Amino acid sequence: MIALQNITIIGNGSVGQYLQRNLSLHNYDIKVVTRDRGPSKSFQEKLASLKGTTDLIVICVSDQAIAEVSTFIGVGNAPVVHVSGATPLHHLSDKHAHRGIWYPLMSLAAGTNPTFTSIPFCLEATDEFTMQLLKQLTRAMGATAYEVDSEQRKVLHLAAVLAQNFSNHLYELAYLEMAKAGLDFELLKPLLLQSVSRLGKDHPAKMQTGPAVRKDQNTIHQHQKMISNQDTLEIYNIMTQSIQKRHDKEL
Repeated sequence: MIALQNITIIGNGSVGQYLQRNLSLHNYDIKVVTRDRGPSKSFQEKLASLKGTTDLIVICVSDQAIAEVSTFIGVGNAPVVHVSGATPLHHLSDKHAHRGIWYPLMSLAAGTNPTFTSIPFCLEATDEFTMQLLKQLTRAMGATAYEVDSEQRKVLHLAAVLAQNFSNHLYELAYLEMAKAGLDFELLKPLLLQSVSRLGKDHPAKMQTGPAVRKDQNTIHQHQKMISNQDTLEIYNIMTQSIQKRHDKEL
C-alpha cells in the first residue's frame, strides 16, 4: 500500500471541482491551486512551492496549458499527472521523475455529478510507482482502472467525440425540428433511452434502423424536403450515405 493522503489539484474548472468534492468525501486532504486575481502570490510561485508538500499533483487545466503548468511545478517525489483525454503523456515536463495520466472517461461538465463508481479511469504512467499509485487511488474511490497508452487514448477520445459529443448535437437538431412543429422533445426520450439500453446487448451495426438502412428513398426524399436549414440537411445527407455504405453488403 502506497502512502497517499495529501492531494493537490491545480485548476478549479468543472473537472477540478468534481475531483475536489469526491476526493474530500473519501477523506483525502485536498489542496487547490488556482490563478488568483489581484495582488497575491503569483501562480508560478505557488506551483514552485509544491515540492515536498503533497503526495500527488493532479493538473486540471485546459489542454493547451498542461505543458506550461507542469514546468512551473517544483521538483519533488510526488507524481505529477493530468486528466486530459487528448494530451499525450510526454507533454508533462520530464523534470518530474514520476508522471502519469488519470483520465476519467465521463462528461464532468458543470451541473453534472456522476457517481465515481460509474466512471472508467484510463491510466498511463512513466513508471510502475506512479501506475500503482493511480490504480490504488482509483480503486479506493470505487471506480474501475484501465491501462491505456497515449495512442490508444487518442483513439478513445475520438470515439467518445463521435459517440457522445456528435450524438448530443444530433439531439439538439432533432429538438429544433420538433420545436418548429410544436412538438415536445419528451416524446423522443423513450426511443433514445431504449437505444442506449441496448448497447450492452448488441453490436451497434445490428441496432441500425430507419429509412437509410432500408433504402427507403421515398421517405428520405420527403425528409430532405422538410429540412429548411442547410447545415442540418447536409448532416442528414452525409449520415444517410454513411449508413448505406456501411450496410451495403447486408442489403
